Amino acid sequence: MNTRNVTMYLFWVTVCAAPCAANPNAMWTWVSGSSTNWQFGVYGTKGVAASGNVPGARSGSVSWIDIDAGGDLWLFGGFGYVAGGAYYLNDLWKYDGANWTWVSGSNGVDQYGVYGTKGVAASANMPGARYYSISWTDAGGNLWLFGGKGCAASGSADYLNDLWKFDGADWTWVSGAGFTNQYGIYGTRGIAASGNSPGARYGSISWIDGSGNLWLFGGSGYAASGIAAYLNDLWKFDGTNWTWVSGSNTTDQYGVYGTKGLADSGNVPGARAASVSWTDAGGNLWLFGGEGYPANGISGTLNDLWKFDGANWTWVSGSNATARYGVYGTKGVAAPGNVPGSRYGSVSWTDCGDNLVFFGGFGYAASTGSGALNDLWKFGIPDEAADMVEDGVIDELDLAELIDQWLGAPGEPSADLAPNPAGDNTVDFRDFAVLARMWLEAAGGS
Repeated sequence: MNTRNVTMYLFWVTVCAAPCAANPNAMWTWVSGSSTNWQFGVYGTKGVAASGNVPGARSGSVSWIDIDAGGDLWLFGGFGYVAGGAYYLNDLWKYDGANWTWVSGSNGVDQYGVYGTKGVAASANMPGARYYSISWTDAGGNLWLFGGKGCAASGSADYLNDLWKFDGADWTWVSGAGFTNQYGIYGTRGIAASGNSPGARYGSISWIDGSGNLWLFGGSGYAASGIAAYLNDLWKFDGTNWTWVSGSNTTDQYGVYGTKGLADSGNVPGARAASVSWTDAGGNLWLFGGEGYPANGISGTLNDLWKFDGANWTWVSGSNATARYGVYGTKGVAAPGNVPGSRYGSVSWTDCGDNLVFFGGFGYAASTGSGALNDLWKFGIPDEAADMVEDGVIDELDLAELIDQWLGAPGEPSADLAPNPAGDNTVDFRDFAVLARMWLEAAGGS
């Protein structure tokens, strides 16, 4: 083998496959808003940006970034303060990097929605005040908004299942009901239909797949009948119709865990709300924790980690019971026995190395019952996994182990080092790239 070519390839994968690193120059900046709580909003003139404008204090809002417009931040609704009161909100704001603009909606609380004609955009249309909806943006830069808890076209605030689209100028009521507490219309599992619609709910999770479909899982609300409770139904929206994909059309269902690490068509997480979720580079959904049902027993806080590959669920880690304490190990050191405690209401994101990251929530730390949490966790394949022979160095012995598993299923120890967060059950050039990068870094060549 030409050693010069090998050296050049190792250099290439070091440059192209290296993960991001924390920049010591990165710092927090207080950009806008007040340094005290319970602040009312300053609305100014609708449609006019001004330095004095600012949304009121709130929680449970939805937000998105308009990349096509230069990265403007958009903010809708939530539960909090307007110009002179507090409760459910339906104000829409835009932040251009310097100033806030009140775009639409009301500067009052508990506003009813203006639905107009289903499928027809209109300047007068507006979703009702709400919080804990789900939202996503499509390839065209449109915002989509589903459900939550709040106000429909009339009546008192409660569970919602209306689906809306905002094109940057006007809202369109797309599907669902103009009233609260609507049951789901499930149709036939796996079959899209114009009449299908998830039941009213809040506290769900959602994500977008590589084809632009919306996926929706669980929450607290209404199934096909009965009272509002925890849900474990999985839905897909293709831009026109909803499809009931998996889970139950009844509430408070136990999870079917199967064998840890093995996908199966019978697996499904239990009914739950206030989980966190991610999507990885391969388009898989990852789901962690929440408040709901394990494999049996009563509902409670959960710490189970699941993966959905577009067809089947896999129970990846954590417990199939509730109220589990975390196993923290050593700070900064990945270990097979580490696992976060049961919790709900965390925040999550994916870092530039495709690790799954989440912070806080309400639940269980290492001991002493439940409470508000401030622990930060990361799930992924650690760099030290490249030391497959576990001799403290990364060298030709680890390369030999990888070659033995080349283009096959991973062995033990596993050479499935990529992609993050959990590999792809195949040993190929992506895994070699990780090994090569770590080898060069260990040798001082990074």
